[in-house]
Amino acid sequence: MKLFKLFVISIVLPLALAGYGSWQLQRAHEHGQERAELATYLQGVAPELQSLAAQPGLQYVEIDGQRETAQVALGKVNAVLDDLTALQRIGVAMTALATAQIGLGLFAAAVGVLGLLGLARARRQAMHSRERLLRSFERVRAWLPWLLVGHMLGMTLSVAAGISFEGLGIWHEGRMLSGEFKGMGLLLAMAAGCVYSMWRIGTQFKLMLALFEPMPMDVVAERVGEAQAPALWAWVRDLAQRVGAPVPDHILVGLEQGFYVTSSDIALQPAGETLRGCTLHVPLNYLGLLDHEEATAVVGHELGHFVGADTEYSRRFMPIYDGIGRSLDLIGLHIAESSKLQRLLLRPALMLGELFIERFDHAVHHWSRVRELAADATGAQLTGAPVAASALLRITLLDPLLFQALLEQVQGTLKQGVATTQDLPAELIAALSTQALAVSDEQMAVEQPHPSDTHPSNGDRLAALGVTAESVIGQATRPVQAAQALARMDSYFSEPQALRQRLTADYLSHHVNEDAEAVAQLQEMAGQVNGEVVLCENAHVRGWVSVGLSVVLGGLAIVLAVAGATHSRLAVLGWVAFAIAFFAGCCLLFGIPAIRRSRLPALVLGDEDFRFLNVKAPVPISDIENFRLNLVHGVRLEFLLNPEAPLPELPRRRWLTPTRLDRKRRLLSLQMVRFCRDGQVVKVPALAELIVQYLNAGMARRALANREQQ
Repeated sequence: MKLFKLFVISIVLPLALAGYGSWQLQRAHEHGQERAELATYLQGVAPELQSLAAQPGLQYVEIDGQRETAQVALGKVNAVLDDLTALQRIGVAMTALATAQIGLGLFAAAVGVLGLLGLARARRQAMHSRERLLRSFERVRAWLPWLLVGHMLGMTLSVAAGISFEGLGIWHEGRMLSGEFKGMGLLLAMAAGCVYSMWRIGTQFKLMLALFEPMPMDVVAERVGEAQAPALWAWVRDLAQRVGAPVPDHILVGLEQGFYVTSSDIALQPAGETLRGCTLHVPLNYLGLLDHEEATAVVGHELGHFVGADTEYSRRFMPIYDGIGRSLDLIGLHIAESSKLQRLLLRPALMLGELFIERFDHAVHHWSRVRELAADATGAQLTGAPVAASALLRITLLDPLLFQALLEQVQGTLKQGVATTQDLPAELIAALSTQALAVSDEQMAVEQPHPSDTHPSNGDRLAALGVTAESVIGQATRPVQAAQALARMDSYFSEPQALRQRLTADYLSHHVNEDAEAVAQLQEMAGQVNGEVVLCENAHVRGWVSVGLSVVLGGLAIVLAVAGATHSRLAVLGWVAFAIAFFAGCCLLFGIPAIRRSRLPALVLGDEDFRFLNVKAPVPISDIENFRLNLVHGVRLEFLLNPEAPLPELPRRRWLTPTRLDRKRRLLSLQMVRFCRDGQVVKVPALAELIVQYLNAGMARRALANREQQ
């Protein structure tokens, strides 16, 4: 569906504009011929009128069935010739505008075709090899932003040219009416708005190019140097030398995420540094939870990504690929918070960016699985396949338990407002030491989380290593010995206790700050509304007009019916009377309900719920999943209810009631001619914004209440 939408936006719509421009060009040519023929005729008539006007006395001629003196007729002909001269100049401009619309539309369509074909070709090449994947990705990344900008400029200028053509087309010979001037001014103003939007494209150009630039990866950790971690650095340097990989530029130690190595830029938190180059991330807890050989296999696996043919792929492609994914998320958030004009300009860029990533996803996942298996083999060369398999299974078993223990510590800190511990690694290892480890079939199919790649399943990885799960389950499920794990973890650092305390403080404070920001945003959303807002239809004037019209039409129908019954030759009047009576009845059916409900609250927006006309009980805001507004025979509000929410009760007699419930689609709708607040009509954009504010505020209050209960 997304590809179809993009096809319509990038190819079909520009071709439609070009087709419309062709029709405009034909009209301009026909009108030009007609005016040229008229000008030629009048230029032949003018000398004759001039000679008649020079004769003594009044000489009369007949123009369009009216007798005019030769002098008056000559003045009119000269005035029309002057108008035709101006119209011919306008016709030249209109021809140029129509030609420009055709050219710009075809240009935008050609750009769209090139873009989609280029993406399809790049996807096919990416499946051949990692080298082709890298080359095609870099080529597309280089030309796609410029292609996108060219497409939007072509579309914008094509629309502007078409609107300008129609605006100039209003001009005609003779006296122009004020309404015609207004219409022409409105169209030219719309064309100017298109040109202004083109200028806005220039202001957003940097943001569109950012779609295809890598974004730094946020990591909560601490960078350790050789003075802080001499054993860790010596160990990593030795492993890099043994596998033939470069030594990482940075080693980060953190409390969450797993082992990984990346060449992406790192936005290190809370230090605020940006690290460039090759970075190895080491989870502190796993240095104790794994034995030294298992940790060697895991780090060897990560360093294996920078060995041989994988080096270029890991260093150049994956950082860019991951960064673009993060950039798309950022741009999507920016678009959601932008004005309508900016959303209109940037939405195609986001769609193309998403398609750009999707076109490479399959190839990336394929080569990621290949490179993960190759890296497993590299790690197994250092320690043997059984040890590598044991490390893989042990991390799979420990990871969810470690995450849950971290979550409980964070929740406890947020609940009490102060850190619950000063040594989080020790607390986590102590918590894990009380839990038994067991392998399930489900865990054997789990894909391990990784910031960059899609890993093969554990079963596939064990099979590639030539090891069965049964042969390593005993080693992988051994209980955690807290004292041994702490000692093993501390052995890599010069001041382990101080490091653990700093990591604890940084990690907990980071989550406390994030929680404070989230609470502040929820409080701001909840504070945007205060008290109830009553919305009424307030259509009593329309109702009385409809009733009055029905009375008049009813009387007319009676007169016609009597006349048709009295005179046989006028029998057809009976059918006319029936039609008028039917229309009068429709007016009455519309008018009476409008009068009855004009002062009744159609919708009451509350802090916790919405009250609808003809719905027995209020509908809690928490029961509403989505909202939309349609302009169908007035204004229709549609509220999509959550699957778990109970359906509201409506009265059995629902004929002509404004509130309807579609039970199958779980859609509650309210249809009104208009909505008024305090006697004033609420415009549609303001109405939508008001309802969304109350929905967001209600959900924010509920989220805050749930947080306090927890």
